[in-house]
Amino acid sequence: MAEYVVVPFAYTQVIPSNMSFEGAATLGGLAQTALRMVEKADVKKNDRILLHGASGGVGMVAIQLAKARGATIVATCSSAKFQMVQSAGANEVSPLLAFKFATAYFTS
Repeated sequence: MAEYVVVPFAYTQVIPSNMSFEGAATLGGLAQTALRMVEKADVKKNDRILLHGASGGVGMVAIQLAKARGATIVATCSSAKFQMVQSAGANEVSPLLAFKFATAYFTS
């Protein structure tokens, strides 16, 4: 494996001072996963989407991507992560273990 690689400057980003190299290296993969998920679901303006376990890396990026497309985001996560998930753009946040999907969406 190479120790160094040369790439065009446009393909680079500055790593924030409070982030490790290893942490920064994971961003591409999780962002790509979130983007594919949002594209595959064809998320668009006025859609209402549910993201379970939204406080993980993929979930946090998916919230922002779906929000940018005009969707309303319902997210689940642990109570300790509510504020973080809300700050990412989720419109509604419910406790992961207490959320009753069938009751919330399939009752008449």
